[in-house]
Amino acid sequence: MANAPFKTDPVRTAITLAYQNRAMIADMVLPRVPVSSEEFKWTSYNKADRFNIPDTTIDRKGRLNQVEFGGTELASITADYGLEDVIPQKDIDAAASVSFDPLGNATELLTELIMLEREQRVAGIVHAAATYDAALKEVVASADKWTASTSRPIDAITDALEMPFMRPNILVINSASLLALRRNEQVLQSYHGNVSTEGMVPVAYLQDLLEMEILVGRARYNSANKGQSLTLTELWGGHAALLYKNPSAMPNKGLTFGLTAQFGGRIARSKRDDDIGLRGATVQQVGESVKELVLANDTAYFMEGVI
Repeated sequence: MANAPFKTDPVRTAITLAYQNRAMIADMVLPRVPVSSEEFKWTSYNKADRFNIPDTTIDRKGRLNQVEFGGTELASITADYGLEDVIPQKDIDAAASVSFDPLGNATELLTELIMLEREQRVAGIVHAAATYDAALKEVVASADKWTASTSRPIDAITDALEMPFMRPNILVINSASLLALRRNEQVLQSYHGNVSTEGMVPVAYLQDLLEMEILVGRARYNSANKGQSLTLTELWGGHAALLYKNPSAMPNKGLTFGLTAQFGGRIARSKRDDDIGLRGATVQQVGESVKELVLANDTAYFMEGVI
């Protein structure tokens, strides 16, 4: 069928070649947590209240000393993100003969694009210097870049881990930065016991050495202008973000670098549109309501330009 996303064949089963993006990590970096409504609030407590040492001595008939926990109530609202695809009825009818589900296929492709845009939003937050506390970020000098023979990333990372309010437990980098770290001379000497700088160290060794999980952003996007040839570009930059992630944190409980508030689940729905084509069409929609939040930027450290 002309202009259909597949070819009809009464004998052979249709084969679809579908390119998929590489691994996305947004849900691991800023985990989703449910909120009960689109508008939600959370409280940022005064940090000093948890560290001031009070007088707990009680006289025989005295009253207990009182303490007060102050805080600031903050409010936010989830944003709606969604896409739709139009599938003509003639395509749906023709697909039945080749065991192809155009609505299911559209749902899968729309979901992947929504996830890709979310990956871009999260990367734009986590790998941006403006996100971090002024005292908890640095621009890596040329001699200290992980690709340089003079660099000592083990020292730099372990020193940085001790600076935030909470010790970071995840390292967020892109695939090129991970490769540079695995091939770095200091890292190789550490792994081989100073007898070799050849090869590449296992990721598991790095995670044990640094005592943190390594999350690698591998997703790419087309950075070419419309009408130009495909140009695939890394979504995550050549930086390193050291973050403290509390897996049980919620907007109203627990300290963590950041999270994603989610209202309801992801929505996929179909609706008829009889004004499209001679036989009408089905509009397939996919969307979600989320808000990415940085709650405590003093629980993280940012290294700008590690490669």
